[in-house]
Amino acid sequence: MPLSAHEFERRLIFYASPTLTKLKVACMYNLNDLDDLEECLDYYNDILNKKDIYLKVLSIKGRSMIYVYQKEKLNKLCSCKQIQKIFKQYDYNCTSLETLIIDLQKRLNSNGFPHEIGLFLGYPMTDVLGFIEGREHLSAGYWKVYSHVKNCQQTFDKYHKCTHELCKRFNQGESIEQICRYV
Repeated sequence: MPLSAHEFERRLIFYASPTLTKLKVACMYNLNDLDDLEECLDYYNDILNKKDIYLKVLSIKGRSMIYVYQKEKLNKLCSCKQIQKIFKQYDYNCTSLETLIIDLQKRLNSNGFPHEIGLFLGYPMTDVLGFIEGREHLSAGYWKVYSHVKNCQQTFDKYHKCTHELCKRFNQGESIEQICRYV
């Protein structure tokens, strides 16, 4: 087990609980201060890949962004013709999930911000498009909401409860293996 495993696990649970419990397709968070980051990624990928959850470092302008995703669900989502049409507008290579993620990393490292990133996080397409188009949002939570406010608020509540519960269990001594056992 890597030296920083406990700290890595604490942050993973805090920032990615909805993905770890398969409520959300993907999560993303910054992590800059672990010397054994690659070792932690290998360790937790060994545990979580069996549950179709993958961790990948996206190196963004000198910092590490951890991308946690359900590979099969994300692949299905990114294969949707409407979503691929949006990706193609931004010159993404849609031949595979891996090429899409590589292109996302390139766009994150460019001068502009890739507003389509919400698609990689499983946000509703209507909300991603509302954000891209600069429309006035109706609500905000895990993302800016442009339609279906009530449904999104219910989703935000589920994510919040999930994160609260998993953090509580972790603080009581459960490991990520125990927490994700039944997922």
